[in-house]
Amino acid sequence: MNELVGKKSLVTGGSRGIGAAKAIALAERGADVAVTYKSSADAAAKVAKEIEALGQRALALEVDAADAVAVAVGVRRAADHLGGLDILVNNAGVGAIAPITDLTLADLDRVLAVNVRGVYAAAQIGDLALDRFGTTAEVAAAITYLAGPSAAYITGTELTIDGGHTA
Repeated sequence: MNELVGKKSLVTGGSRGIGAAKAIALAERGADVAVTYKSSADAAAKVAKEIEALGQRALALEVDAADAVAVAVGVRRAADHLGGLDILVNNAGVGAIAPITDLTLADLDRVLAVNVRGVYAAAQIGDLALDRFGTTAEVAAAITYLAGPSAAYITGTELTIDGGHTA
């Protein structure tokens, strides 16, 4: 399974949990991977070592996903280190789960900063959007993936197949 050989990727929030699993999965399929983290430097270093053990290039970057400027700088550093970016996985995210009467505006601001502004800032890098229209085969591949066993846990999701143009 080396379908991503030569691809360069960035996984935001890639030091722990699902983000780390995504980063390792990309490396297992042949991609070089940069990961961002906010406070888990040791965990990010461990993920980078696992990626390198798979024979891929890795980079761990301390980036607060709520800081749009820091996110943009992190994307640029990842692209510079890896020689560009082909894949962006906006994994970093936070939630504020409580009754609305207990949530503060600061809670809301943090959720919006990480889950909306940070994602927008990361995807705003012209290096990510493809400068062409998609092919019918690319759209068909996405459909067959979603219909297959690898996507069995994906439900109720909208998939935008547009080469990054609306990201």
